[in-house]
Amino acid sequence: FNMMYRFLKLPKKEIYTCVSTILLAMNPYEWLLYLVSEEMIALYKKHQDSGDLLKTPQPYAVSSRAYVRMVARKKPQSLLCCGISGAGKSECAKQLIRYLAKTSPMGEGMVTEDPEFIVNQIVQASIILEAWGNAKTTLNNNSSRFGKFVKLMYKEGKILGSWMETYLLEKSRVIAQGPQERNYHIFYFIFKGLSGGALEAMSLGKPSDFWYLKQGGCTEVDGIDDKKEFGDLMESLKLFRFSDDDLSSIWNLTAGILHVGQCSMKEDDSGNAQCDPAAKINLDLAAELWGISSDSLNERLTTASMEVMKKTIIKKVAPAKYNDNRDAISKALFENSFLFVVERINGELFHLGSGDVKKIMFIGVFGYLRL
Repeated sequence: FNMMYRFLKLPKKEIYTCVSTILLAMNPYEWLLYLVSEEMIALYKKHQDSGDLLKTPQPYAVSSRAYVRMVARKKPQSLLCCGISGAGKSECAKQLIRYLAKTSPMGEGMVTEDPEFIVNQIVQASIILEAWGNAKTTLNNNSSRFGKFVKLMYKEGKILGSWMETYLLEKSRVIAQGPQERNYHIFYFIFKGLSGGALEAMSLGKPSDFWYLKQGGCTEVDGIDDKKEFGDLMESLKLFRFSDDDLSSIWNLTAGILHVGQCSMKEDDSGNAQCDPAAKINLDLAAELWGISSDSLNERLTTASMEVMKKTIIKKVAPAKYNDNRDAISKALFENSFLFVVERINGELFHLGSGDVKKIMFIGVFGYLRL
């Protein structure tokens, strides 16, 4: 009732209320810029400096309290954002980080005095992570399907830098999606963003041609411009110094996953699984894109290994297990590409500090991990 009154009855819509130190927020599905303005940041910063924290329900109040407690108690602070898919966790976390990055004094060794520096780093990193880790679901066109753990590091109350970790990527989405859902954005971005020559070289026609992309029945989404998003992604990748060779390898790996998904099974005369001869072209394409022989990939798809008494035994895959074997390869490769991107981002994120370094940490608990 409190939230409904604040959102519907007040002269200006309010989307926040609180229970003790717990901030409750609703997603208004519109931009209420007066809630996240520079003036609002300055107001909370003024009260923070005076020692009289403003206690109205607002993400900036939560960040302000966390900073003051970290400095006063000399203890790390953690902020948890949780809610169902589409609740607005990612946007709320951005505002929590934005306040701290803009109002915290810069530590020694920072390459710039610009308070937007760390904010921009995290925003650009988020664009990359969302391409590999976000997807359309029935509740949210840009749902995060992984957990993100961001740390802002301080020494003597001065900000030193940031660090980002990810966890629990929803790998099953790579090989299967529900009705009106999509695979991860990156698969669709490349069809609209890469040049015609690059797509032809990887034998990529349209998303609906591929099993891993068409199961949800919606390869395009209202409100998502895949071509524009790919352009933004490329700018961010360049900022994090991904080379042309890096990007070429990433696109080849991604395209290869799609072709492996086309490698259906046919039972051979011995009752074992074999790659359907009709899909031989996809098998060859995937192998070529990954820089391995077609025979090696075929062997990996049709055999499984197990260790018994310190000996490795290789056996043929039963027809009923072929798809599981194929899909396990696809999921593992996509996860490794995701982790490679995360590692490269952290290699470029500015993070200094030794000795008595304190942290304010932000962890997002996403839609299918409800508390």
